[in-house]
Amino acid sequence: PRDNKVRVISAMGLPDGRYHVFLSHVWSSGQDQARALKGQLQRYVQNIQPFLDVDNLDDTARLEEHVGNSEVVIVLLTGSTPARSCPSSPPGGARSDYFGSANCLRELHAAVARSKPLLLVLETDPTHGGVPLEVHRSACPAELRAKVFSAPLVTWHRLRPFQMCSMRLLIAELLRAWKAPGAERPIFLPGDLCRSPPPQLATKRTWHLCYSRDNEGAAELVARLERASEQQLR
Repeated sequence: PRDNKVRVISAMGLPDGRYHVFLSHVWSSGQDQARALKGQLQRYVQNIQPFLDVDNLDDTARLEEHVGNSEVVIVLLTGSTPARSCPSSPPGGARSDYFGSANCLRELHAAVARSKPLLLVLETDPTHGGVPLEVHRSACPAELRAKVFSAPLVTWHRLRPFQMCSMRLLIAELLRAWKAPGAERPIFLPGDLCRSPPPQLATKRTWHLCYSRDNEGAAELVARLERASEQQLR
């Protein structure tokens, strides 16, 4: 049977001055996401100490030091799309704000040099800094690209049910990076729609399901529903 109980997730104890996670982001397009992410982590992971520059940084000269004092580095990938009329706009318009930031590159170089585990969080909303992953990959310095883009990737969503899924995936990756006991067990957060087991689909009623042949994947979904409900859908 599926274990669908909510787990009490707790971060390991750390000495003063050390952090469980360093939130690496660019202010121009990633500050609100970083603030929201810190709040969500503190809500769902007991005792977690995230590093966020606006709260914890007293001197930019110490960026590398704080990266070194963090267990994991979350890289929040955001960008922007300049107006089409802008003559300096790159081909395609979209650009990576993260990899255009000197301080973000300092943090990333420090993380790679110190072999810190990386987790990528990709903003998906174009109105809040979402640009395609390939834009970030192309902008990443060649010497960092293989290391950075081999890291686990979680997409960041704003609608509550999807954001819960993002948080569940991110916390699961954090537990693996921390090598926490039971890291491979399923995670169900309070309010997560995946917390409750799905209802039985078997029924005596006859269902008619209409779909377009041009809707890619629809036929496969119908076949899966038929198998799950143990009846033929017409």
